This record gives sequence, structure tokens and C-alpha cells, in this order.
Amino acid sequence: MANEILIYAIREGEARPFMEELISTQCKTKEEITKVVTEAKQAGWHSFRLSTYDGTPPDFTKVINI
Repeated sequence: MANEILIYAIREGEARPFMEELISTQCKTKEEITKVVTEAKQAGWHSFRLSTYDGTPPDFTKVINI
């Protein structure tokens, strides 16, 4: 599976970082990312964060030290 590029942002008027929302999973290139971020800014979104997901399920045993 190819990596998915995930774009998160916070709605206009919201300042709490934990309130970010996933706004796109469809980008494959820098140009597509730029387009999504530009349109989202115009719609009032802010505080963008990019992440990638490679399809691998998380290993929670590493998180809780089992």
C-alpha cells in the first residue's frame, strides 16, 4: 500500500489544538497539498498538520510497555 498523506486543520474560531480535524486524505503531490491548504485557508481553517499513513496497524503493546 502506498503512503497516504493526511492533512489536519483547525476550524475558524477554534484555538484548542486537540480540536483539529482530518480535512483530506486524497493528496499525492506537493501541488495537491498546496491546493488543499490554500482552499482551506480561504474557508477559514488554520494550524495545518501533515501526516503520513502506510497502512500498517499500530502496535499498542509498544505504547503501554508490555
